[in-house]
Amino acid sequence: MAKSKLTTDARFWGKVGAPDADSCRPWLAGRNQYDYGTFWFDGRQVQAHAFAWRLTYHGPTKPGAEVFRHSCDHPWCCESAHIYPGTNAENTADRHAKRRDATGDRNGARTHPERRARGDRHFSKTRPDRVARGERNSRARLTEGDVHRVRAAFLAGENRRDIAMRYGIREGTVYDIAARRIWAWL
Repeated sequence: MAKSKLTTDARFWGKVGAPDADSCRPWLAGRNQYDYGTFWFDGRQVQAHAFAWRLTYHGPTKPGAEVFRHSCDHPWCCESAHIYPGTNAENTADRHAKRRDATGDRNGARTHPERRARGDRHFSKTRPDRVARGERNSRARLTEGDVHRVRAAFLAGENRRDIAMRYGIREGTVYDIAARRIWAWL
């Protein structure tokens, strides 16, 4: 049985706090890793600030404007007056203008290096069977047989340009194949 709109509204606004000193209305329930409030609606998780905007202004946004931005720059804020729709490009430009990019010491790779899967923890090392390499890669232009023929032609002293033209690849790729920088497992 579907919940009524009144029940959903009451359930949502019950998780929003009173305005603070900046007139922001904080989301008091669960938040995601980026500190945005999350709310379950119709069996899926939605961002609380976007849901607050839709409840207040009744409905969808203009086409292409599916990103909701905060004028107050508080991701947990659900005050509808602080939220406005925009495109991803507008959101990125806003972030750049306010110098809120995670660069330098604020970059996630520096603040939480343990979260970066590197070395033996990298996906290509833990699950090599799942890495699409060689002919299994959808962008591969060569077959394994082609790679063997490229190496043989290069070792026989054939011109890299002629080999590259024959297989539809770059001259640098011919050298990388011969030097085993790529297709090294063959």
